[in-house]
Amino acid sequence: IVRGLGYYTKTVFEFVTTDLGSQGTVCGGGRYDNLISQLGGGQVAGVGFGMGLERVMMLMDTKGVSYGDDGGCEVFIATMGENAYNVGYGLMMDLRRAGVSADIDHMSRGIKAQFKYSDKIGAKFVATIGDNELENGEVALKNMADGSVENLPFADFLAKFSKTH
Repeated sequence: IVRGLGYYTKTVFEFVTTDLGSQGTVCGGGRYDNLISQLGGGQVAGVGFGMGLERVMMLMDTKGVSYGDDGGCEVFIATMGENAYNVGYGLMMDLRRAGVSADIDHMSRGIKAQFKYSDKIGAKFVATIGDNELENGEVALKNMADGSVENLPFADFLAKFSKTH
């Protein structure tokens, strides 16, 4: 096997396909026990590999393999402020533990940008939490299919989605 890299020792491997023409190597790697010492460090054993995601996808296409449908995001949690984010993050983790696909904005974007993003990822519901919701102990839940909004206590919010899974 010719990997073009002189630092490999002992085991070297490649996964090659004939279905992609001259770009047939999909994955390759091996042991490189002397690499760290060649770079001035101590004697450290290592193993690694490189894999071209584009080539894997091309190979899947040639074989008619589906990438699968991730089903989209069921609940996106939009928050306003640090306290709301902390509560929303806890709710998101509770939803995920219950098997519900959920996400939250981690970039402190404005509420309008969060709704735009939720639409982009195909969220079925957007739960909004701000100061008013924190004060009232509830979530404003918008159904993105019909635009309806309902206010749910935090406990009812979790129960609403836990029942469907």
